[in-house]
Amino acid sequence: MRKEGNALRAVLVQASRHAPRKKREDRIGRWEAAHDLCYRIREAGYKVLYIPAAKLWHKVASTLAKNRPLQLRYSTRNGLYLLQRHRVGFYPLSLLVHLFLVCPFKMALFAALLRGRNSLGIYRGIQDWRCGRFGWIRDAPSP
Repeated sequence: MRKEGNALRAVLVQASRHAPRKKREDRIGRWEAAHDLCYRIREAGYKVLYIPAAKLWHKVASTLAKNRPLQLRYSTRNGLYLLQRHRVGFYPLSLLVHLFLVCPFKMALFAALLRGRNSLGIYRGIQDWRCGRFGWIRDAPSP
């Protein structure tokens, strides 16, 4: 971001997985989710601005839109990673609460609603986090 006259000029970072990113990874590192990117940008010495009037349309990949268990797997894994990597909240209490209260509650709720595949997605997300598996899961079953 730089100042031009009375206006500030900012650059929107595109988090495309297919864009050349060698220079960006050297400074910021690889990220797994948008909020992880914001933490890493701060760690690299840059500022993250919140603009309440800004609008963003987020297109969910068709693979995730059609496969709720896979979406839960990724969001569970990435949430645990974020808590651990950036020590969010009252770490490690925040991580333990998420791991032993939030995730089991969600799994029980999905089981009660007869959505066992969703519970399994959360469980697999926890296992991926424990084993350090990040990125797209290649062996994920199709819907």
